[in-house]
Amino acid sequence: QLMASLGVAVRERLLEKKQSATYRFSHDRIQQCVYDMIGEARGEHHTRIGRILIASRNPGGEQGIDRRQKEDANSDTNLLLGVDQLNRGVGSIVDEEELMELVALNVAAGKVATGTQPAFNFGANYFRAAINTFGKKRLWRS
Repeated sequence: QLMASLGVAVRERLLEKKQSATYRFSHDRIQQCVYDMIGEARGEHHTRIGRILIASRNPGGEQGIDRRQKEDANSDTNLLLGVDQLNRGVGSIVDEEELMELVALNVAAGKVATGTQPAFNFGANYFRAAINTFGKKRLWRS
């Protein structure tokens, strides 16, 4: 059913098929319209996507160094993408333990992002998000 729906969207030129299982919106305004239609559940969707990305970031076992480097890069990418999604959906996270984990993930993402000069500002954003999540949700203990 999903593939049939995607096929209709491609024929109607709402989506473009890029690779075997990769699609993109044909125009930014179409993407924005679809995003706006999600409405109130948007935060929950961001949170669910973030959880999936974070869960998929652990590299496999002992392979060659080239493969490990690629997996590490993939792990870092999934960390940054996952934390971005979780930050967008932070309002839908009510579990205090998960919020504390998000603080730690923001710190880890900040460290990864500050490792390269062009990404330094992005790293600062992750550290700010960690502080904001910690402070706004009053997660500290006396």
